[in-house]
Order: sequence, then C-alpha cells, then structure tokens
Amino acid sequence: MKKLVYQDQVFALVGSIGSPTNAAVYKVLDEAKVPLLGMGTGSPIFYRPTLRYVFPAWPLYTTDGKTMGAFAKQRFANQSVAIIYQDDAFGKPIRDGILSQIGKAEMEIPYVPSQVDFSSAVIKMVMRSRIGCVLSKICSKWLLSSTFIEWRRRTLRD
Repeated sequence: MKKLVYQDQVFALVGSIGSPTNAAVYKVLDEAKVPLLGMGTGSPIFYRPTLRYVFPAWPLYTTDGKTMGAFAKQRFANQSVAIIYQDDAFGKPIRDGILSQIGKAEMEIPYVPSQVDFSSAVIKMVMRSRIGCVLSKICSKWLLSSTFIEWRRRTLRD
C-alpha cells in the first residue's frame, strides 16, 4: 500500500472489499489524504468522524442487524428467535442490531468463519426455537445442512 501511495502516487482507491482488507490500509490512506471510496464493508471502525478520507458504501453492520431484527419482530411476532452469528467484528454488530429490535433471543449461536459443519447449531436451534435470523455469510452452508432441510420440511407440513 505504501508503494501505491508514496511511489505510484495513486489518487484514490475505489471499491475495495472486506473489513480485514480495508482495516489493513485505511489509516495509511487517511493519513496520506488518499481517498478510500466505496468500500464493501459495514464495520463500525470506518464510520468515525475523524476519518476524513474514508467513504464506505455499505451501511453499518448494526443497521443490517436492525433491519433483520425489525423484520423478525414483525413477521414472526410472539415466536422465539435464535441468532446465528459470526463471532467477530463482522457478526457481533449485526447480532447487536438484531437484539436492539427484538429485545432478547432465546439462543445465540456463534461460529467461526472457517466453520463448515453447522449440524450441532441447527439441532440446537430446531429443538428450542421456531425461527432463526441467519447472517448472509453462512446462509448457503446453513440452508444446505441436511438437518435444517429435514426440519424445514416438517415445519412446512405442520
């Protein structure tokens, strides 16, 4: 990054993706007054008023969570909620946004980004809750879980 800024003298960086990627470079760019535009991240660390050259395009992850929570509260009123969230700076703000809307979750199930087997989490959720707010990063793995598929079939028949 320093080569791009100080040797190549880039004017701006546009459309970089991911919280870790942007977290690695945003301070250098902001200090060098090189705009970081249209970042694909909603991490709260990029929304500080002191960052004059950092312009995220994504809403705060907390806002995403509030939207999910408001939907769950309205659509599934009086049903318990299980929140499955990525246990890091990406998932925790989304979880917090969900909780700000629903008050409390019957279950909170954290996972790590490298996790591929969600069967125990699916079983826990199925046994105790009627719905789950699922974060987009794991949706495909979660929804393709054979345990979840069988539970969904039973739920749709009931």
